Amino acid sequence: MPAHHEVLPVDLTERDMAVLERAYEIQPADYEELVMLSGFGAKKVRALALVADLVHGERASWRDPVKYSYAHGGKDGYPYPVDRETYDCTVEYLRSAIEDAKIDKKERLRALKSLNSFLR
Repeated sequence: MPAHHEVLPVDLTERDMAVLERAYEIQPADYEELVMLSGFGAKKVRALALVADLVHGERASWRDPVKYSYAHGGKDGYPYPVDRETYDCTVEYLRSAIEDAKIDKKERLRALKSLNSFLR
């Protein structure tokens, strides 16, 4: 993982990076293994779930409107609106990654269309 990125205005803490790097190196086989990593709590799981939905085109469940309410914040147990600025930066990071990816034009357009359809 890069030590620094230019797309998001908020940097991850050293601890956050260490946890994500450890998860990447270990390649957990399932959810249970992932959450057993020290420092890998519910907030990181929800944030990764949001990114996975965007990347893999899984439709969000609108039956549960608070599904991502803690994706980038909310530690007191009470839902509040997603930090829209951070959410938008996450989406923009994914859009930039798609545009910069070494893939053919057809695949790039499909990925961008998928990302845009999720955001509607």
